[in-house]
Amino acid sequence: MIGFVKWIGIAALAFSAGAYGGAPGGKVLHPAIIPLAFQGEWNAPLAACEPGSDAFNDDLRLRIQPRVISFYASEGVVRRVFRHNEREITVLGTYSGEGRVDDQVDRFVLSRSGNELTIRTGQDQGGTTRYRCPSKSSAADARR
Repeated sequence: MIGFVKWIGIAALAFSAGAYGGAPGGKVLHPAIIPLAFQGEWNAPLAACEPGSDAFNDDLRLRIQPRVISFYASEGVVRRVFRHNEREITVLGTYSGEGRVDDQVDRFVLSRSGNELTIRTGQDQGGTTRYRCPSKSSAADARR
């Protein structure tokens, strides 16, 4: 369990408008659940989504569930979600992996199509873009 002072510092970073250049007026979601539009499996490149691909299960794979975010080598429990607008959220999570437990603030920005997700961690304004993997049911429907 992290200390109160550390929580205050992380929360201030995550939810202050100046920390990410975001506009005020968003809201903290209760309970801390990631909105459906952000949920799913994401990867880069898109070909890495395909089983059998040389890039399948690479280190850029990301799975977002309502209360859990799973990266290649770590898994985070969602503690707070701040919704800036329909396509932009900031998530405060406690991540464990590779023998460590750390708190992390991530900003998730969806493209207009909802098929690209840019992730910015800390003060990283450039971020990393991943692509929505087709769901297994969508892939099965496409083959019919």
